[in-house]
Amino acid sequence: MPTVFVELLRSKRFVVVIAGTLAALAAKAGLDLNTEALAVILAPVVAYILGQSHVDAKNPPAPPAE
Repeated sequence: MPTVFVELLRSKRFVVVIAGTLAALAAKAGLDLNTEALAVILAPVVAYILGQSHVDAKNPPAPPAE
């Protein structure tokens, strides 16, 4: 297996994308999730995105390669 693919599967961002996608597909499929259940599913996703954005904002972007 290529190492890039393995690194992708281990990535926290990949897990967040999968969790968000599964929640969206469940809603689209008509699963009757109550608001509390959906909040429990999506709260860690939102928290991770906000936390990662905070960390990324503190790190300056890498200079462009010449």
